[in-house]
Amino acid sequence: METNLGSVNIPPLRPRTALRLAPSGLEVKISFPVEVQNAAEIDVRVTQEILKELDREPKLKMVGSDIPTIHQITDLPGSKAGASPA
Repeated sequence: METNLGSVNIPPLRPRTALRLAPSGLEVKISFPVEVQNAAEIDVRVTQEILKELDREPKLKMVGSDIPTIHQITDLPGSKAGASPA
């Protein structure tokens, strides 16, 4: 099955952040669009940059562990479950 997205208006893809105050501290969620074939490399680069920033002065305190937990989210808002890429 072929999909034509020529008439769909898609705004520029940009990173998004969300802050949440949790019982354990401030949680930051960072979502950014990447091409699937580059996702692993970009994940490593972003993780390295986050860890570098955590080591800068003034020091940020990690709560719960020495290394932050980073999760890949595959269920994106607006995507249909089971939909295959065009």
